[in-house]
Amino acid sequence: MQINNYTPFAGLAWEVVHANNTWSVSAVARARFRLQKSDELGEIKLSLDPQQGELFPTDIFWGESDRSSVRYESDLVSFKPNTDLVLNANAVSPRAKFRRNWSCGVRVYSEKNELLRSYFLNVFGERKIHKLGVVWWSGFLARVNVVPIRYEYAKGGTVSIPAKNKRKEKFLKVNRYNPAGCGIKKIRDPKRTAYTPQILYRGLPKFTRIPPGFGFINRAWKSRVKLAGTYDKKWIKNQHPLPPHDFDPFYNQAAHPELIMDGYLKGGSRIELVHLLEGAKKQHFRLPEMRVFTRVKMYTGEILKEMNIDTVLIDIDGEEGKEPGVYISWRASVPRPLEAEATDIMIVPEKNTTEVKDG
Repeated sequence: MQINNYTPFAGLAWEVVHANNTWSVSAVARARFRLQKSDELGEIKLSLDPQQGELFPTDIFWGESDRSSVRYESDLVSFKPNTDLVLNANAVSPRAKFRRNWSCGVRVYSEKNELLRSYFLNVFGERKIHKLGVVWWSGFLARVNVVPIRYEYAKGGTVSIPAKNKRKEKFLKVNRYNPAGCGIKKIRDPKRTAYTPQILYRGLPKFTRIPPGFGFINRAWKSRVKLAGTYDKKWIKNQHPLPPHDFDPFYNQAAHPELIMDGYLKGGSRIELVHLLEGAKKQHFRLPEMRVFTRVKMYTGEILKEMNIDTVLIDIDGEEGKEPGVYISWRASVPRPLEAEATDIMIVPEKNTTEVKDG
């Protein structure tokens, strides 16, 4: 299948086979915008980054893949039923003063300024837990002015001890909802030091087992993997290599559940950040108002379909050497009744947009 990307963004299309042996074409276009400094009113301007970069072909982690959280999830996802809002960010204290704790959060408004989400966290300075003999005791809560909002600093963790043959590790305890987290007392750790979580939900949480945060939830963590379907001997015998019939498309949603929208965000939607950027307490920006389409061509005709904004990644604590930015992904899944010859990705002026049915 030929792929024609008529946008200035990174883009790709590929064919997908489903559990019932039907086919579709998935297309994604991802744009990167720079976050310009806010004015006194806290308004942030987005400008198209001349360095768009490539799509992320695989998951990229903050550290080792089996011991850290996801920094950038792969763009090669066939379909998302809702918009994911994800932030790689640090909590910045009020007026950048050193404090023991404060709150930070995000609010999401529709293009009509209707409040869609309000999600806040409490953050704290570092506190060590030491063991002296048989007694554990907590140190003082440190004063800080920045706390990284990563799942490494939320409740969870993994405790292991090396095996004698140095080939395997024996896991004493694993929090499968957040293996990268902290707070588990490392009883057999020679250092005998643990750290209390620095990130907590503000108020009564809806999701008591899912760690608080703004980042990607690892696809292998329990809250997501249980949606991937059943891969057992029956699947191997009757269904392989097709996906299982009980695969839930919600598995593809990678954001924290508090930041998965009901449906898709539209251009003009407003996102407000509170204590997540230097400067004004509240800073906000609007998603760009542009429409992106994909066209699947077959020998009997073509299908033109508008792509949805299904991922917004606010990358403040991003790659070294890159300015803070926002990645916006448009995606569409187009049923493919016949073999596709080509797929186009394009921006179409609103006044000229029409949807062409297949055939």
